[in-house]
Parts: sequence; structure tokens; C-alpha cells
Amino acid sequence: MWIFQPEKAIIRIMDQMNLFDDSAYATPLYRSLWLYRRPSTPDSAITSVLKLVPESYGRECSVYTDAFGRYDMWFRLHDEIGRYKGGLLILMSLGDIGRTKDAVLSRFRWLIERRIEVVIADCPATMIFERPKDNRLALQVACDIYASIEGWPKMKPDQMWPGRSYPDEWDGLYVKWKNREIPTSELEKVTPVSHNTFYKMLNAYKSGPEGDIRTWRIR
Repeated sequence: MWIFQPEKAIIRIMDQMNLFDDSAYATPLYRSLWLYRRPSTPDSAITSVLKLVPESYGRECSVYTDAFGRYDMWFRLHDEIGRYKGGLLILMSLGDIGRTKDAVLSRFRWLIERRIEVVIADCPATMIFERPKDNRLALQVACDIYASIEGWPKMKPDQMWPGRSYPDEWDGLYVKWKNREIPTSELEKVTPVSHNTFYKMLNAYKSGPEGDIRTWRIR
């Protein structure tokens, strides 16, 4: 029985495209180092992946951790990334950044368009440091391959809000609503439920646990 192995496919395609050519090496100036994780990711996994980051990226990393079922920390990170022209983002898994395949791919493609370097811990073929051009091409190959996988991604338990289903757009609009950038009616528009149910969902989200942002010192 043939089993599709995305990692091997990415490496093979990159090799054919000569993406491992060191002649593309250039030492850029890095402004920020970020890491995004779901709440179930252990600290030991964070420490392990940060040890792989070259010193040229700095020795401090801003670690964004979302709470169970929420993505508002992701959108705070999204806004932070949007203010920079460069930087390195570490994802523990590509599927971590959205509840659905469409949301994940949309957010991943945005990162590629922003020319942000991204390394994905569970996809070693993307672990290309200090070579932005090669990293971007590797991400594009990874994106195309993962987009072709049927039924991907399977959500982790910490990506689901118990008993409720929030739209993909909810978390980003919630951050804007909380900052008083949009009215409540705009948040309600994307929530296909009755008026009373919407307010129950909003109150549950407001009173639920929140994620955090902390500075992680790389040893």
C-alpha cells in the first residue's frame, strides 16, 4: 500500500529545483523572532526547536500562546508581523494556525506574500535559516503539497471550543472589536446564529481563558 509522505516529496522537489544551493546564501538583518504555539505544546518542544536557531537571529524570541479553542493571540501576532518587513516565525505545526484547511492555507499564503521567513518544526524541509529566497521557495512547495492532501488538517483538541463552533473570521474580528476598531454588528454578521445565541457566544469567549505573550531567552 502506497503512503503519501509530504516531507520526502518536499525534499525531492527542492532538490530537483536546486534549492539546496548555498550560493543563494546572504546574511540579512533580522528585526524580530516569533514563535506561535497551541496550549498543548510542551515547553520542552519549544526549547528543542529554538536551539536550532542561529545566533544571527538574536537570543530572544517572542512566544505567542493561544488558549484552548481561541486564535486571538494568533491575530495579535498577525498584526505584529504586519508592521515589519522581515523576521523569522517558527510554527510548531502548519495546522496550528487555523481551525479549517482553508483558514490555515489562507494564513500561510499571507506569510509567504509578506516575505516572512517561516520554519515549521514538524516539517524539517522548511528549516532553512539565513537564506530567505530558499526558505520562501521551500514554503511555497510545502504549501502546494499540503493543499493537495484530502481531509487535512485534523484539528487537535485544543483548537476546538467545547460545545460551540466559531467561524474562521471570528478571532481576528474579536481582536478588532476588543480594540474598538469595529462595531459589535460587524462581529455578529459573520456568526450565523440567532441574536441571543450570538451574545451567549460572545460572553463565553470574553470570559474564557486567554493566551499570553512572553519573551523566551534562547540559550
